[in-house]
Amino acid sequence: MTKPQAKTILETAQEGHETADLVTKQYLATSLAETKLDIIRWVAGLLIAQAAIVAALVKLP
Repeated sequence: MTKPQAKTILETAQEGHETADLVTKQYLATSLAETKLDIIRWVAGLLIAQAAIVAALVKLP
């Protein structure tokens, strides 16, 4: 590898590092906890809806 190629690669890597949006472990943990809570809410709501549908179907003649 020539010096100009190495310099170009180094500059590109440095630019990418400077503009990268890094995520902290705390932010990631908070985001995952919020997502988990949203999923639990959706599943609970769907279970209630399913129970209501089953109850309605059982009452049909």
